[in-house]
Amino acid sequence: MVTRRYQRVFVIGAYLPNGGTRMAYHVGRILQRDFGIPAIAVQVAGETPAHGIHDYDLVMPQVSLAQMESEIRADDILIVNPSFSSHQFGWRLPGFKLCYVQGFSTYALLDRGFDHYVAVSSA
Repeated sequence: MVTRRYQRVFVIGAYLPNGGTRMAYHVGRILQRDFGIPAIAVQVAGETPAHGIHDYDLVMPQVSLAQMESEIRADDILIVNPSFSSHQFGWRLPGFKLCYVQGFSTYALLDRGFDHYVAVSSA
């Protein structure tokens, strides 16, 4: 079995005040806290951890979307929600890509170039 060592985890929209992006923040938080992979928040709309809606016990450094796209490498992890599918990160960017899909009927477009999808299920 091959063991991969990831260098960083990029979390798209980690500080957007939405439920799905809050979940993505927590996946990044777990990867840093429990696996030692530094988490980085990717800012997409000027959001910061000081928006006042959620508390963040891990304040990740922030980079712009353009900076993330230029810096991401094959040994990084990308965590993205389907609301960002129009960017087609799965097809364009290197690294291990994880998409958290809250519901499959919510989005008209789903970026299908990810390594794994996590979905809510009633089963």
